[in-house]
Amino acid sequence: MRWSIEYLEPHDYVHVALRGSVASGDFDKMHKDIIAHEAWRPGLDILFDDTELDTDNLYTSDIEYVAELIAAMRSDYEQSRMAIVVSSDVQFGLARQLQSMTEVQTGTQIRVFINEEEAASWLMT
Repeated sequence: MRWSIEYLEPHDYVHVALRGSVASGDFDKMHKDIIAHEAWRPGLDILFDDTELDTDNLYTSDIEYVAELIAAMRSDYEQSRMAIVVSSDVQFGLARQLQSMTEVQTGTQIRVFINEEEAASWLMT
């Protein structure tokens, strides 16, 4: 999996675009890159653009792992809101699983969208 991280200063959130297939350890590396970004501060909102992410090899156990990872980074993500933009029904279902698992374990709000403009609007409200 490849990703790019960009701080959108006028809107005060981080935009993370994910592309390609997921390999073991990718989510760990990506989350470390997010919190290492020069603009990062605990509680900053994040828009994940998963529209070009290949989810063919992602399973519920992978989503559980990502939820646990977010919970372990609670001090960084607790006050953050995360918008996840998807392009397929499978991605939508996986992202909703992540939403439900994460909100149970942390104070992080996650919403799933099929449109980036709606996701950005939610983050800016």
